Amino acid sequence: MNSFTKLLLIFALALAAWAAGFFMAGGSDGEKSEAHSSATTDSPRAAGTNAASATNSPPGNRDAATPEERRGRVLSGLLAAMQQPNDLRRFRGMFAAIEQVGADDIQAALELAKKQKGEQRRMLVPLIVARWAEFDPQGAASYALTMDASSGNRWERDYALNAAASEWARKDAAGAKAWALGLPGGKQQQTAVAGVATGMVPLDANAALAWLKSLPAEMRSPDVYQQIFADWSGRDPLMAAQQALALPMGDGRQQSLFAVSSRWAETDPKAALDWVQQIPELGTRNRAMAGVLTRWAETDADAAVSEANRMPAGESRNEAISGIIGEVAQRDREQAVRIAEQIPAGPGRTEAIQNLAQRLSWQDSKAASELAATLPAGEGRDNAIRNAVRNWTRESPGEALAFIQAQLPAGDTRRQATVEAVGAWAQSDPRAALDWMTKTADTKEGDYGRAIAGWAARDPQAALAWARARPDSPQKQSFLAGAIGGLANHDPIQAAELLAALPAGETQKNTAGHVAAVWAKQDPGAAAQWAVQLADPAARAAANTQVVTVWAETDVAKAAGWLEKLPAGIERDGAVAAYAGKVTGSDPEAAATWAATVSDDNKRENAVRNVYQQWKRNDEAAANRWLAATPALSDDAKKRMSGK
Repeated sequence: MNSFTKLLLIFALALAAWAAGFFMAGGSDGEKSEAHSSATTDSPRAAGTNAASATNSPPGNRDAATPEERRGRVLSGLLAAMQQPNDLRRFRGMFAAIEQVGADDIQAALELAKKQKGEQRRMLVPLIVARWAEFDPQGAASYALTMDASSGNRWERDYALNAAASEWARKDAAGAKAWALGLPGGKQQQTAVAGVATGMVPLDANAALAWLKSLPAEMRSPDVYQQIFADWSGRDPLMAAQQALALPMGDGRQQSLFAVSSRWAETDPKAALDWVQQIPELGTRNRAMAGVLTRWAETDADAAVSEANRMPAGESRNEAISGIIGEVAQRDREQAVRIAEQIPAGPGRTEAIQNLAQRLSWQDSKAASELAATLPAGEGRDNAIRNAVRNWTRESPGEALAFIQAQLPAGDTRRQATVEAVGAWAQSDPRAALDWMTKTADTKEGDYGRAIAGWAARDPQAALAWARARPDSPQKQSFLAGAIGGLANHDPIQAAELLAALPAGETQKNTAGHVAAVWAKQDPGAAAQWAVQLADPAARAAANTQVVTVWAETDVAKAAGWLEKLPAGIERDGAVAAYAGKVTGSDPEAAATWAATVSDDNKRENAVRNVYQQWKRNDEAAANRWLAATPALSDDAKKRMSGK
């Protein structure tokens, strides 16, 4: 698991826990901040205007500071939380800081969040909108509907919309239901319906389920039953369990059963396990049992293992034991290893050790690598070692490289592990690491650029000077490309000028795309002007594609205006396809219309297909109408695309 994936996983878990406790708690509304406004608004400023107070403090303990002073402290708290280097502390600090955001602070908090970049912004905006929903759910819901829903931002919109709808339903179920049913069909309506149903659970879970069942299938998102039953079983597991078993096949039955078993196991795993035996579908029963046993292992690993060993040998038992081992490994590595080694030789033991080594790599990467090396020879062992050794290379690259050379056979897996280890070594001693790399046979030309990238990102001039001093060879060109890519993060103009030092070909093309992407984040107009003047068609196409991809994130209209001026050909086709993919979430019809202008027949069909498939998931009727009417595709292409 790479660091970005780990970051998102931690955040997703934190969000789930926080949402369950903060928005769906069983306490009365009086235990939370009083709602200060009930008027629907499209602007967070209106929430502040109608607010009488901005804190959760009791009336007798109101902050004596002025609103401006208190707001300054609130925003400072948010900034301080975001600057925490530790992931868990950062998330915990952000949640605590957002709890201090009052109705008067929503606008300022949103403006602060929008100035952040990357994951910081993606985390903050939906959480602030969810907080807003406590004061003015209608206004928060209206705002959530306007949020960008492109492929990288859809979860933000969905989380904010779900939270606002849930809070609205807690305060006014009838009004929230009417609003959700009045939305245009598609993903937005499904998300709103799920939020309303979840918000109704604390008031009347049976009524929430009955309302959901009464709706057409197209109004229900795939995970709405999971949301409802996870919350319901946290309040009344017996009733939730009965209702989940009574659901017909399909219609969210499987998700509901998993939600009940997992949530019930948090408080009474033995009762949950007994109930799971009543599930008639064998596959669902086994998966639910594995989930319960994993939960049980949190408090009594021996009991969980004993129950798992009573399961019939096979994939389900392997899954259950792997889950138990993974849970135990978080607090007792030695016990987890003992459990894994007690499994009889075979696929189950191999899978358990692979999973355990992956988990342990974050705690003790050397021990994880050595554990992976005990697996039977083969591709599974090699991949497990490569994954486990990745963190070891950051701590002791020399030892890790020696282990890689000794334990992995020559081939792509060893080559990739070697390059990763050298890259980690280059963080502390780049010259030694890269010199070592030039003397090993476990590399290819493209690997050198990857290995120097970390050094170039920190000290581009030193990395560039080192690369220039290498003897003339394809190896040198790869080092130069990596150094130029690192320089682009500091000085994209100089990096663009140095691109000419690379011969035309794959290396120059990839470097041109990287430089264009970095430059476009700072000055898309200047990057676009440079991209269209590149001499090599492949490099020009790569740069154009990256420019329009980045530009469309900040100014769709200007990006489109630039596209209109590009001459027809391979460079324009790639840029248009990238632009269409970027704006599909917010304006699928415009995206499809753009995709239809790709000149190459095959590329045009692929570009339109990408838009159509995403559009169809959100609004199938509209997507099909557009497809039937467009003259840009042949009838055969339309049939291939629609499957009709």
